[in-house]
Amino acid sequence: MRFWVTGSGGYVGSRLLKSLRRRFPRAVVQGDRTGPGPAPRFKSIDDVGARLARLRPTHVIHCLGRTRPGSLKKLTDAHVTPTFFLLEALRRLPAPRPRVLLLGSAAEYGASRRRLTEGSPARPQTDYGVSKLLQTRLGLAYNVLGVPVVVARLFNLYAPDAPDTFAVPRVWNLLRRKSKGPRTLQTGPQNAVRDFLALPDALEALALLATRGKPGEIYNVCSGRGLRMR
Repeated sequence: MRFWVTGSGGYVGSRLLKSLRRRFPRAVVQGDRTGPGPAPRFKSIDDVGARLARLRPTHVIHCLGRTRPGSLKKLTDAHVTPTFFLLEALRRLPAPRPRVLLLGSAAEYGASRRRLTEGSPARPQTDYGVSKLLQTRLGLAYNVLGVPVVVARLFNLYAPDAPDTFAVPRVWNLLRRKSKGPRTLQTGPQNAVRDFLALPDALEALALLATRGKPGEIYNVCSGRGLRMR
């Protein structure tokens, strides 16, 4: 097996790279960074095609994206455009084509008072959720066109060293900041219910879905247990 992890300089991508190397010691596991600094962005279909010809992956795990807030244009530029370049470059390859795992998000579902399943309707309520849903639908469309695509919808990661865009690390870092006087801790809605999954479990799930997931399917990567933010 030959894995290519896009976005390998990001939080999830960098940790997934290490996890895959431990899990598949005989496999070739490659990222998209050629040296220090951020990974080069996807410039075009031909640019991605050249990388595919050089790396010759059997499995692509597409972690490239953006977690910080931004306009819908910035978010679609980060999620939809690079995914189109990747999937179209893969479609131009002869069969059998590499398997692709796209990282989706629970934000695609939007807020709900009911237990979410893969069959729940997608009703995103944020620009981030909209951009990830567009990415997912693009991936499923290319699956019909012959590129084997699996979608892993990640819920909330529980990892103390994660970026502040994740809820638990944000509160943890606020509590750790030094202060000479009383502090006010600002949080979101405390009655909101979230599903948290420890990072090692999420990485294991991604490895399983990349190698054994059924193309054309969406999988929720979560614990199955809701916790109130309070």
